[in-house]
Amino acid sequence: MIGKLMVRLLLIMNLSRIRAFVMILNMFKKEKHEWENMDYGHKQWYWKYFYMSLRKLLKLITPKFIKTYIKRKMRFPQYNYGVVYSDAYLRKIHSESFSKFHEKFSIKDNHLNSNINVTRLRNYYNYTFSKLAIEINPNGSFLSAGISFGTSLKVITHLLDETASGNPYYLIDPFKNIDPFSNNTQEMNYNINPQLIKDDLKNIKNFSFIFIKEYLASDSLKKIQNDLTFSHLNTGDFEAERNNLNLIINKTLKSGVIILDYYGWYNENKQLKIDNLLSARKDVTTIFLPTLQLVIIKR
Repeated sequence: MIGKLMVRLLLIMNLSRIRAFVMILNMFKKEKHEWENMDYGHKQWYWKYFYMSLRKLLKLITPKFIKTYIKRKMRFPQYNYGVVYSDAYLRKIHSESFSKFHEKFSIKDNHLNSNINVTRLRNYYNYTFSKLAIEINPNGSFLSAGISFGTSLKVITHLLDETASGNPYYLIDPFKNIDPFSNNTQEMNYNINPQLIKDDLKNIKNFSFIFIKEYLASDSLKKIQNDLTFSHLNTGDFEAERNNLNLIINKTLKSGVIILDYYGWYNENKQLKIDNLLSARKDVTTIFLPTLQLVIIKR
């Protein structure tokens, strides 16, 4: 019986989960400051796979009636939107055109392991602020940096295609296997083929796409006009985003929007550096979202 159980356990736990499971256990042997200085996103990665492995183990050995009783007593939230948990069904983000396009494109993202709700709320915020930005500046250009599978930009352009009127959309990404949380080691889930993006954008008529196969840097930003109305920064590269944030803001029109997707995933020290940069400016307002995204609005 025990032998069969171990075989089944090994089958459901891939190497990544086993590695993370062991790392979390070893974490308790590490110096406290080493764990505290780690980026939030890196910690979340370890906890995620540790939790997934533990959950599958418990699911394998726990009778159904006990699991049902525990869930009822602990009042587990029914809906999980990444880092946001809710007992309520957020109808708006599960219905209409947004949901159709989000589900169509997010299922292609290898990072999500087919869990399309993880980024549902994040993408809804991205779309909502991009809609606001183009309504205020109808002729402004768009920027996405850190594309990978490009779910957000696909959702945005499909939903705003009838609103747009030839707006330039700049896409900055080297399309290489780089994991921002692992010191530039290979990240096999990253999309390295820009043609996969182009195929899903081929029916978009009213945005003009400009692919810039480079890292986010001052040189790549020189290729962008000073008329940005919406920018989505999702590189996970703290230095690149912080070092170029002032330049992006300077290139942004009044009432334009910039979203830092990774802001809340950086450690506190890095967040404070971004906060200090923005506090030094008198022309921006910020909104911190429960999805850990930071919205910057140019005044």
